[in-house]
Amino acid sequence: MDYRFKVATSMLFKRKGSMFAAIIAVAIAVLVIVINYVTFDGVANAIIRDLVDFRFGHVLITDRDGNIERPDREMIGFLENTGMVEGATVRLTDSASINNTSSAVPVRAYGIPVIGVLPDEELDATRIADTIVEGTFLVSRHSIILGSSVAEDLDAGIGDPMRLKVTDRSGNDQTERFTVVGISKTAGGLAFDTSMIIDIETLRDMTGRDESSELLVRLFDQQDSGEIARQFSARYAGERFKVETIEEAGESILAGIRSGIAFINLVGYFGMLSSAFGIITIMMMIVTSKIREIGVMRAIGSNKADVMIIFVIQGTLIGAMGAALGFILGSAYALYAQNVGLSFGESLSLAVRYDPGFVANTALTGLVMGVAASLYPAWRTTKLEPAEATRY
Repeated sequence: MDYRFKVATSMLFKRKGSMFAAIIAVAIAVLVIVINYVTFDGVANAIIRDLVDFRFGHVLITDRDGNIERPDREMIGFLENTGMVEGATVRLTDSASINNTSSAVPVRAYGIPVIGVLPDEELDATRIADTIVEGTFLVSRHSIILGSSVAEDLDAGIGDPMRLKVTDRSGNDQTERFTVVGISKTAGGLAFDTSMIIDIETLRDMTGRDESSELLVRLFDQQDSGEIARQFSARYAGERFKVETIEEAGESILAGIRSGIAFINLVGYFGMLSSAFGIITIMMMIVTSKIREIGVMRAIGSNKADVMIIFVIQGTLIGAMGAALGFILGSAYALYAQNVGLSFGESLSLAVRYDPGFVANTALTGLVMGVAASLYPAWRTTKLEPAEATRY
């Protein structure tokens, strides 16, 4: 074994307290970055999951000129015949006023989004049924599901009679009676907490509209999004359909989240930089305490490069042990968060995925930091003259 490695380890382990402090500093820096990444990446993944499950599907199709006028069954049939589609459905959206008429003094709410759905197709194409926390999904053309916020505002429960009013395309008010059959609620509120859901045919009759607002497509494999978009666009090449993947449809939402992830990771790397200064301080303490030994080594023939390499080896050992500990702790946290379904209270349930590559790269950064932090103290040793150093 190279004598410089033996000398480096000997010097390092004689100051175990300082060595362990430096190792822990590197490990904590790695762990903090991993925690930040895992948590905020889990938020981004959870938002994508909920947008796919409730709002957009894997592919969202709208009409650039307004609403979709093509027949529902034609479009859905074409998509399902591709063999890549798990389910497809259309929706019609509008705004409505609603009264809870179960009491002598009705409770009213205005300007509430109302979503018309095809009940059977909706259950294949989305996970809307998973949002029902009370009651059931739509059971008839005059049943209604209230978002939890709407139900709270109306003081409404299962079985309550409702009067829904919309304005049809001629500008006239149309009113229908409904019965509450379900309450919809999701952690994070990305589904229908502030909306109402009814049968699309009922909403079409009330508004005098035959069209749909959007077409949602759920795939067996999200990687087929591009191919489905291509095939649908080719099939309806003469029309002005806008076909978007989930990344495109949710771009405005996801852009903010990803900017937040980048910022938090930057904060983590600044924390790692602070740990580097701690290692420099510890290495300078080791250099100061070993001035006499450095002088002796220089006097018996070791050159400046040998002495410098000794202290770089020490920094490398500190970085390697800190990085290894950080990798273990970071992996343990990521696997724990992935397996327990991490969430914060009743907020969004995170979709955490353990990425060993990211954890390894972060640990490698910790190793590089340890080596880099040793360079200045190692360089300082080259400034010591043997005769002067041996006086200490």
